[in-house]
Amino acid sequence: LAILENDLESAIVQCLSDQNIGTLVYYQNEKNRIEESFDARPITIFEMRNPVFLNTIIAKTFQINYNKALKEKIIELRGKGAKTQIETLRDKWIPKLREKWQRIYDLLTVEEYKESMDKLKTEWMQEDINEYIDALSYGFYDNRDNLVVTHNDIQECNVLSMRENATQLALIDYEYTTLGNREFDLANIFCELGTDNAYPYYPYIAIYPENLLTEDEYHTYSKD
Repeated sequence: LAILENDLESAIVQCLSDQNIGTLVYYQNEKNRIEESFDARPITIFEMRNPVFLNTIIAKTFQINYNKALKEKIIELRGKGAKTQIETLRDKWIPKLREKWQRIYDLLTVEEYKESMDKLKTEWMQEDINEYIDALSYGFYDNRDNLVVTHNDIQECNVLSMRENATQLALIDYEYTTLGNREFDLANIFCELGTDNAYPYYPYIAIYPENLLTEDEYHTYSKD
């Protein structure tokens, strides 16, 4: 359901490459890109919970959040009114979900899958969902000058650990990157600690609440 804005994603990756952050881009045009490959693997949520990994992930997240050149590039391409992650959810992802839902549902033959799709419809396709989203984000974006660059998808599948040095990490996949509230990525990381997006069995996501941070840890990371 991702709605890729190829020009923006390409510009973001190029901007980071120019700063020696992330993968090195050798060449790209409107349809293709040649970039450096990492001898690396995605980490697990249990590795992500390790303080050595978690501190590095948060530091790299802040490197993106407060990247002045990256923010200027997004504003250059989308203007000062560039959509935030919440506005993108409301204005693009949910309409796209509604558009695709019935088409996908009609193709399903396994009842368990249909049950999952019914839950998705109940939670994300009700008539007042836009009002609900607006209420959640009320006042967040009154001063758009305070917005930072948000990755919006920092989870274990998008954090690579180098095989030569496991503590050397890289963030990848910037197709959801927007401007947004500075707390969003940090909160997302904390939530993802309890969600295994690489679970190999149906429903292909597993929840591990015991892997979440303690209340004291939340306070420590939020304060720092």
